[in-house]
Amino acid sequence: MTAPDQPPAVHFDFPSYQEPPQLSDTTRHLCGAAYIDLEFAETVIREVIEDERRAVAPSFGFDLNAVVRHCFRARHRYLVRDGILFGLLLLGLVIATFATVAWLILGITVLAARSPELRQLPPRVRLVLFGSLIAVLLCCGGGALFAPLMGGFPSLAGGPSGGGGFGGGETLIAARQSEFGDEVAVGVFGLLGLPAILLAIATLAVLTRFERTTHQILIDELRPGVTPILPSVPNERVARRLAMVARAQYGNITVQERDPFLGCGKAEHGWSYAIPVRHARARATGQADDTSATPIDQAELGSALTAHVRAAVRRMREDPLPPGARVPGLSLVPHIVADGVRHQGDPLLDPATGIPRSRASDEVIEAIIRHPQGGLRYYDRIVVSGAGKSLHTADGRLVLPEQRLGIDISAFVHVAVEGGLLYVEFVTTVMPPIQTRYALVDRLHPEQSTARIVRAVLPTMLTDSVLSGWRLARRLRHQWSMKTRMADALVASAQFRTHDYGARVSVRQLVAEPAAVKHLQLLDEWKYTKLLERAVLEAVVAFLTERGLDTADLVQRASEVQNIFGNVNNIFGGQQAFASSNVAFDQRN
Repeated sequence: MTAPDQPPAVHFDFPSYQEPPQLSDTTRHLCGAAYIDLEFAETVIREVIEDERRAVAPSFGFDLNAVVRHCFRARHRYLVRDGILFGLLLLGLVIATFATVAWLILGITVLAARSPELRQLPPRVRLVLFGSLIAVLLCCGGGALFAPLMGGFPSLAGGPSGGGGFGGGETLIAARQSEFGDEVAVGVFGLLGLPAILLAIATLAVLTRFERTTHQILIDELRPGVTPILPSVPNERVARRLAMVARAQYGNITVQERDPFLGCGKAEHGWSYAIPVRHARARATGQADDTSATPIDQAELGSALTAHVRAAVRRMREDPLPPGARVPGLSLVPHIVADGVRHQGDPLLDPATGIPRSRASDEVIEAIIRHPQGGLRYYDRIVVSGAGKSLHTADGRLVLPEQRLGIDISAFVHVAVEGGLLYVEFVTTVMPPIQTRYALVDRLHPEQSTARIVRAVLPTMLTDSVLSGWRLARRLRHQWSMKTRMADALVASAQFRTHDYGARVSVRQLVAEPAAVKHLQLLDEWKYTKLLERAVLEAVVAFLTERGLDTADLVQRASEVQNIFGNVNNIFGGQQAFASSNVAFDQRN
């Protein structure tokens, strides 16, 4: 019982946040992704900021605070760009109506041609649709083109005064030809040429300038080793929410509804064992247990086994292993899974903000391990990051500096003792590399060629111009209504006794490849999965052996699974089923 003069124990809280002195590679890539893909930036703002009661997925290896700030900045830059492009269209409608209408129709035609929905229509329907658009385009553009021709064509019966016919001589014919040519040139250039050319040049200049500035941000502000430049956020309310997000991202609790490993990648491999907890001599005698031996403290067994597995994993990165034999980038962190649907007044919810707390104390972790039937599930998370080692010769000369392969491998180990059975669960997840187009921040050369940038923006110049008005209206509406959506989210969490506070997306997974794509990445995935699996299994067997407990079933089943690498391996009783290999072993006891 807590003494009266001591404050009550704090079981759940938020970690402290300290701005990193430098941005990690993953953080730089995610910040750069906001400028490359506005859809990513808007998704991050919607999922992380707009619901002030929603939990945050763990941020392993990156700073979510910096990413969100760059997302707001990127959205504002696109808003300004589309505003300027739409202003140019309005100006074009005033000073060059025919040419601007033709520009718009041509842009709509291109958009329709690229639309996946229209590509699914029957060929005849598409032919009629595109034929109609081209006909309208020719009418608008053709009218502007041929109007000066029709107005300036000389009468065959005479000159402008109506006399002369064909008898005016060569001088009159030459004068009429010169006059006709001048009228055509001035008319076409005036009605269609000059305004249209100026508007097209202005549009291209805006897009080129926007692209060049984007590249400058990626090169100057997001290059490796620079002091972080954190953009401001729109208002104080967003700043308060972001301050909580910055603290919550590094917690050890994952509050979710469906994915217990959110933010860690996709589950690739796993197995589970359930074996009886009994003394080794009991198996030989055929008894349920050895009554002459010391009784087994099953509540203590799970806690002691968890500590033993942790120690075995830590030895993979420490002495007495030589530096070259240690697993690089290995870390061991607690991982607690909580259901996203919580009651009002739940101890996990912060009373001041209503946000689920993200960190559990060591005392809570120990209680979860001892009572696995509770509402929280505990895993030891073993992380092997993609950081490799530098290569040196025997005399210490550098051959190749450290190189990252871009994947993170996590192994989750859960131990529970219930009903006289020991349950061991092992699941590995792999966070694939960031998509290549989002790694532009590391591929750009400081000296950017204007010609290359122009070539890059030309293919989308027409559609960017045509869509500028619609995009501007949508983004302005979204920005102006953000305060309303934040208020609606608060109301939704308060009007019922229960609410889903769980995180829905992982910012890191939004820009990840579907799977590891390089051979070395796949090799590391298989290798470290096998190394961690073997280390965990041997630690469990060694612990049970030291305690004098029966390990025969575990050793037999583990040996059968060691050389089979599947997606999910579920081991129950005497039946082994390997989902990816279609192999089944039926062991009779």
